[in-house]
Amino acid sequence: MRLACSLVALLVGCPPGLDEFEVTRDGGGPGFDGGPGFDGGPGFDGGPGGDGGGGGPCATPHLLVAVEGLGTGESGRVVRLTLGGRERCADLTGGGRLDAQPMALVPVGSRLVVAGREDLQVVDPATDAVVATIPYGTTVNPASAFPIFHPTERRTLGAVALRVPGGSGINRLMLLDEDGSVVEDWTVGGSAADLAFGTTLESMTADPRERGRMVLLDDMRFAAAEADPFTETVTSSPPWINTRSGVVLRTVAAIDDDGTHRLVWTGRDGTADELYYFDESLPRDDEHIMGPIGCTTMDPCDWAHAVPDPTSPSHYFAICDEGASFETRRVLRVAQGGACEVVLESTGLGTRPRMSFLAVRE
Repeated sequence: MRLACSLVALLVGCPPGLDEFEVTRDGGGPGFDGGPGFDGGPGFDGGPGGDGGGGGPCATPHLLVAVEGLGTGESGRVVRLTLGGRERCADLTGGGRLDAQPMALVPVGSRLVVAGREDLQVVDPATDAVVATIPYGTTVNPASAFPIFHPTERRTLGAVALRVPGGSGINRLMLLDEDGSVVEDWTVGGSAADLAFGTTLESMTADPRERGRMVLLDDMRFAAAEADPFTETVTSSPPWINTRSGVVLRTVAAIDDDGTHRLVWTGRDGTADELYYFDESLPRDDEHIMGPIGCTTMDPCDWAHAVPDPTSPSHYFAICDEGASFETRRVLRVAQGGACEVVLESTGLGTRPRMSFLAVRE
């Protein structure tokens, strides 16, 4: 392990062998008919989405919403909302075979890697078929998912960060291709880990400044530190972006918006949940997080996850939990000025749906 800021060399263990993983590739076939569509919320047309899914084309860019199906016998689903035409495409359920608790997802090539609690699944959006299943070998809580460019493979892979239920931080990072092959599988943690990036990492995302690196969130130390898992280096002194005193950050997501590097965090300042952001195109006094942003037009939210809106430099998409029940979570489009617009309600997403994660396919 080489810590770039201090140039201290540490010994690390070799990555574990990959022969312990069983990758199951499924013929799948097309998904079944989803039936009539329903409204995705104000500002979005209902489109062909519905209880059954079915897959098919969806214009880019579009927002991806992972929805857990916690009702008896229900599968999870991925809702797709186009950001140009503002239409809802057919939902993805893997033909009814998607894990009941999709907690993170990332587009890889033409496909989608979906992280559940028991396994990873690769879904073909064109046919709504699960084409590969990769068991973890244990129950986990997916924390983050994002694309990353592999310098040796010379291709973009899907990265999925995992944590042990009840654990203190992310302890595993897996890299997969769109066929479901595990290219890398690293432990994350202290000096004995493959990636000695720390034991209290809350979240990870793509590095918008360098596609072969990633950004780490460690609320104990920094809001965003740039890391290269392939050279096992992390620059954390000083970090790229500092946290703010009194703010507890939980998630981070980033995009490169035509050369402008944009990040958004969910967090809590005292007793209020807020969104925080960083935009290199905006004037600022230091390298700290900017904000906070809250909804001035709606009741206060607990924010489960957020991503920048690639169609507007001053807007973000976020999952709002108003506290009464996770079954009533909504996706909002949030402006830096505080105006909020509902783009997806939980109504019609199952008997006990829980929106858990957002991603953007550009």
